[in-house]
Amino acid sequence: MTESAISIKPKTRSPYWDNIKGVLILLVVFAHCLYGIQDKEANRVIVDFIYYFHMPAFVFVSGFFSKSERSRSANSIIQLLVGYLIFMLPFIFWKVHNGAEPKLINPYYSAWYLLALAVWRVITPYLAKFKHIMPAIIIFSILVGFWKTVNDNTTLAISKVVTFWPYFMAGYLLNGETLENKIKSKPAIQRLELGTISVICGVLLQIASYKTLNMSKNDLLPNAYKGVNLVDPASRIVIMLVSAFFILGFLYLSANKKIPFITMAGRNSMSIFLFHRILTMIFSNYAQPYRARIQILLAVLATVAIALVFGNDFVSKYVNLFIKNCADSVSFLPNSNDKKMKIHRAILLILTAIAFVGPICIKLVRTYIL
Repeated sequence: MTESAISIKPKTRSPYWDNIKGVLILLVVFAHCLYGIQDKEANRVIVDFIYYFHMPAFVFVSGFFSKSERSRSANSIIQLLVGYLIFMLPFIFWKVHNGAEPKLINPYYSAWYLLALAVWRVITPYLAKFKHIMPAIIIFSILVGFWKTVNDNTTLAISKVVTFWPYFMAGYLLNGETLENKIKSKPAIQRLELGTISVICGVLLQIASYKTLNMSKNDLLPNAYKGVNLVDPASRIVIMLVSAFFILGFLYLSANKKIPFITMAGRNSMSIFLFHRILTMIFSNYAQPYRARIQILLAVLATVAIALVFGNDFVSKYVNLFIKNCADSVSFLPNSNDKKMKIHRAILLILTAIAFVGPICIKLVRTYIL
């Protein structure tokens, strides 16, 4: 999502890429607001439309920003894991409250992305050295749908890591400087035309696939195929093609100048990502009684509110600083023994203990006391 996963805002940034990330993170939040209220047909259509491309495009951008040594450093990976811990805590206790037995290594909801990003950043540089890695990883991500054992195992979100890997690899292998120069060299009207055509092609392919392949929610998520057939892998291939059209559309349509709110959301997308999911679940619960039109309007307002609260520079700065300091405190850096680092190390240990021990204690109380 950012050049170093979770980091303090650098001195110079590209509004071009921030605008792409801004649109994508807003679509993520908006789709999640409606995800729990898809009993309304309009909501279901909107969610399905966004789910065709929003995470593939996000993973693609993440791959593009994972080229630097800094983004793949041990400290950066630890930052991702700290973010994962923070993301998971409320859901762990939510699951316990509902009588489930949560496991920290089984990602809930969007938390899989942080684990996957850590895995991709560690392994991709080695895979990228192979000449024909891109077609190989595409084929593997299609065929893995037949591997029921992998798809049924939620540990470390293995199926999602494999299924979305081609998008990360594509972004990682992309020569960004050459791409931006090619795009910027075209007249604005031509970029608008090419971007619009790409998006329209993606939409038309979406519509055609729904009618011909009878696609369902199962196809839009990296789940196991329903059996040995050609329809399910064909559906996954279509999703890849639709995603490619939309990614191309974003690349052509993104403005290389700051756009109020959009650029800010993209600049601070990780902070929004970390906190949005629990809020969108609460929103879905309270929006349930309303009609679809009202729900969609409220979802738009909720998306803007979440982005403003967690995507502003002030909040994002301190969220990122806290995560960075926690990561630094266990990274054995030269200053990791000073007082501030010791405090953050203690906080991190407490959060980890809560994540592991809290559910066990609650279960014991329920079993032997209540």
